[in-house]
Amino acid sequence: MSFLKFVVSALAVTSAVLPATAGLISKRDVVKPKVMVVSMFAPEAEAWLNPWNDLYANNISVPGLNTLFPEVHCNTEQTVCQVTTGEGKSNAASSMTALTLSPKFDLSETFFIISGIAGINPYAASLASVSIAKFAVDVDLVHTIDLRELPKSYQSAGWEIDTDPYGNGTSNNEVVYPKSFNYQTNIYQLNNTLIEAALEIVKDVVLQDSEKAAEYRKKYEQPAAQRAPFILQCDTATSDNYWAGNYMGDFASNITNVLTNYTGHYCTSQQEDSASLTAIKRAADHELTNFNRVLLMRSGSDFDRGTESISALDNLLKDNGHTLGLAAANLYHAGRPLVDHIVNNWSYWN
Repeated sequence: MSFLKFVVSALAVTSAVLPATAGLISKRDVVKPKVMVVSMFAPEAEAWLNPWNDLYANNISVPGLNTLFPEVHCNTEQTVCQVTTGEGKSNAASSMTALTLSPKFDLSETFFIISGIAGINPYAASLASVSIAKFAVDVDLVHTIDLRELPKSYQSAGWEIDTDPYGNGTSNNEVVYPKSFNYQTNIYQLNNTLIEAALEIVKDVVLQDSEKAAEYRKKYEQPAAQRAPFILQCDTATSDNYWAGNYMGDFASNITNVLTNYTGHYCTSQQEDSASLTAIKRAADHELTNFNRVLLMRSGSDFDRGTESISALDNLLKDNGHTLGLAAANLYHAGRPLVDHIVNNWSYWN
């Protein structure tokens, strides 16, 4: 047999085998959820999975997910799924990329609800309050100098990349609008119509509170910080740095103000949202997802700064209210009615 005939014969055999392999994921096997809940670590995931046991009905392994959380969990009808990315930008970006590119899912019409805890600004809300963000700002994309080497006239240790701290009418590095957005991920703006619709659905939800949270709130003088947990619309800052303190909080507020033309209001700090949004947006560019169907829902597990009697270090490491469990539970209490409304009124939402 000539070499050419051998190759042709081999290809014929291979082609007979390939359809069976390629057909392992047929169209009828592809999961097309109406809602995908995105958690970042175990307590956030458990807040959804423990009270909603049916989410364990279908456990789907996806190559590329975090090895600690290798499966997407979906209910019996496969209308609602939950994924856990792992903490930090790298985990969030890689896990969400793996999910959105997986042939096991059709996410082109799916509503994503990113549901996680966060540091919360006491000038905006109280512990265990739940916020829905219109803007996600990456506050890592800045120039920074160690405070010990910073000119005394400077207002903070960082300022936006591609801005001139000596120009633009300032000599003390106040936050100014950048000349360009070469990173393309500095800021994301989400669908305001969707946000308003979600807020309308959850506006009457009564969030859980605790004696511990109520007692801790008394240490803060800000009126918003002293309130029982409530639902609000305000914006979020992404940073791999788990920071705390007035200076850092003010810095996040200033960047949010400038990049949103003073239409945004910083209230939560977290480590993943800008990265998750980047993955969803890139998938949306190829019609694998719909970026207009993304909600950022964050609940305050701790204040992002201390008080006159609580140092930034103590606030970060020990004296922080210890309300992680309460905040995670309120993500479910606020999010479940919204998920149910989307699923049960699909023709309206779709």
